[in-house]
Amino acid sequence: MTTIDLRLLIVAQLGMDVALIFLFVFLLRKMRVWTLMQKSELKLKRVESVLKDVDHIAEKFQAQLAEKSEHITRVNERMEHNMGRIQCLIEQAETLASTREAGPESMGSVAMPVRARKVRIMTLAGKGLGPAEIAAQLSLPKEEVTLVLDLKKNQ
Repeated sequence: MTTIDLRLLIVAQLGMDVALIFLFVFLLRKMRVWTLMQKSELKLKRVESVLKDVDHIAEKFQAQLAEKSEHITRVNERMEHNMGRIQCLIEQAETLASTREAGPESMGSVAMPVRARKVRIMTLAGKGLGPAEIAAQLSLPKEEVTLVLDLKKNQ
């Protein structure tokens, strides 16, 4: 072998060594990126798990919120109904107070005892009259007639 051939072999060997070093460095970088990707995927899975838990809690909260809203609506409806009854009783008390001040001759059907009014209301309702017609016929507030009919229904 000549010196030129030997030099070419050494240069070729050095070229291959450099290529292997570049390949080794390239693979090390790829492994580092691959490791970072694995860590990122693991973190991403953890975040996804937390987001699923949060979503589940949000759904439960939404259901509870809807239930509470329905409950509040029912309470408000009952309160409005009771306020109507209270208003009726206040009007009745004011009517009684004003008729007593005016004298017994002006008391009309309000002076009728409560039980008698109830019986008359139920009798007229049995004949098919509505609350407004009964109230007009007996000269009573419509709310009082409605109250008596509602109380009878609930018994």
